[in-house]
Amino acid sequence: LFTKRELDFTAGAGIEPGEYSFIAAGTPSGAMSGTHNVALSANVNIEYANGFVQNEFFGIGSVFSSSIPSTVEANKKITIRSDIVPTSGNVVLQGYNDLDANPSGDRGFASMRYDMLRLNKGDVF
Repeated sequence: LFTKRELDFTAGAGIEPGEYSFIAAGTPSGAMSGTHNVALSANVNIEYANGFVQNEFFGIGSVFSSSIPSTVEANKKITIRSDIVPTSGNVVLQGYNDLDANPSGDRGFASMRYDMLRLNKGDVF
């Protein structure tokens, strides 16, 4: 759905080890007529100083559905290891959409986005 995006682990003191929530989302575009299929997946790669690459590939789909959601989200908890220093990473979002073309001829995804957020544990106020 878009070219590979590099994750910046160099800002500040770098990325901290721990648990992160990775959220990918997109809005399917097209026209409904009968049943259709829509899927969204994220391919996240994190490379560590020793050359090890952690691959996280996950997604969600709606198959043979007559009710496609307005926003499709793929979410997963990703753990950054603490025993090896992470040096770089990248993200690729992939999708499938067999909706009919709408009057403007569009079919695909709009409003593509992803976030990788640190999960903090502690007191609830």
